[in-house]
Amino acid sequence: MDTINTIDDFLQVLDENPKWVEALRARLLSRQLIELPEKFAQFIEATDKRFEMLEQRFENFEQRLDRFIEATDKRFEMLEQRFERLEQRLDRFIEATDKRFERLEQRLDRFIEATDKRFEMLEQRFERLEQRLDRFIEATDKRFENLETRVQSIQNDVSILKDAQVQNATRIQSIQNDVSILKDAQVQNATRIQSIQNDLGMLKGAHARNAAIGEAPHIAQDMGFNWTKNLSQKNLWDLTKISDTSGIPTNELRSFHWADLIMEATGREGETCYIAVEISFTVNGRDTTRAVRNAGFLTKFTGKPAYAAVVGLRRDDRVQDSIESGQVFWYQLPMEVLQAE
Repeated sequence: MDTINTIDDFLQVLDENPKWVEALRARLLSRQLIELPEKFAQFIEATDKRFEMLEQRFENFEQRLDRFIEATDKRFEMLEQRFERLEQRLDRFIEATDKRFERLEQRLDRFIEATDKRFEMLEQRFERLEQRLDRFIEATDKRFENLETRVQSIQNDVSILKDAQVQNATRIQSIQNDVSILKDAQVQNATRIQSIQNDLGMLKGAHARNAAIGEAPHIAQDMGFNWTKNLSQKNLWDLTKISDTSGIPTNELRSFHWADLIMEATGREGETCYIAVEISFTVNGRDTTRAVRNAGFLTKFTGKPAYAAVVGLRRDDRVQDSIESGQVFWYQLPMEVLQAE
């Protein structure tokens, strides 16, 4: 199934992916509710033993049994109320999830539309380049044909050898000029191809960044935190306006404002923290340096703990030491999120 539009679609996806059911249960239910069946089984076992004792001492403990039954009924009423509240929370969660998927689909549609336009422009540029190359080859062939005709004429007319030699020198110079033009054209073509490769690199980086932003909750979860929200560029500007930025170079402060992704999260005890993320299609040392530096700025500006992370499809071997030392956290983007539907 490609999209989830209704609660029935969501339930069907859960039926098809049992692991998702467990993950959803772990996310929605507290540890106490997850352990409730086991504890309830223990409670039944203990109750059975107590009933055996009560049968032996029934006459002496009849009043205590009545009180126990009354207390048990109240506990079941409380459980029913808690399950009812849980169903309400699940309904709200499903509604919010549907809205988020709708927004993601809209963003993906806009991205695909923009990408198609970029590729159309590239195809048009390649087509024009091929047409110019065809015309150049055709003109070159004609010029070589003319040259062969002239050389044959020189061989047939020895009497005008000197004049022919002068003409040949002129024609050779023309050929050298043509060769020089051809070399210049090759350099221009190489420059244009490099420009296209640069454009594709920027496109791949932007695609990886969009995919990583959608993976923000998963990144925080893998780091042991609960994702709260993503900070916008305006949030970062506002943060630096009210903070002491003296001594920070302008280029580093600008890099902080243009950070790929800054997340606010909470730890296991509910304490607020921040995660500075740098995103590239292939992560390298510059990404780890910026992520660590931005995490330091966040701690300086907010007084809260901050952590560095790098996200990408691949990584340079030279960042392995930073990852293994725990200086930065590595999150590899799943190939599925980079593939257009």
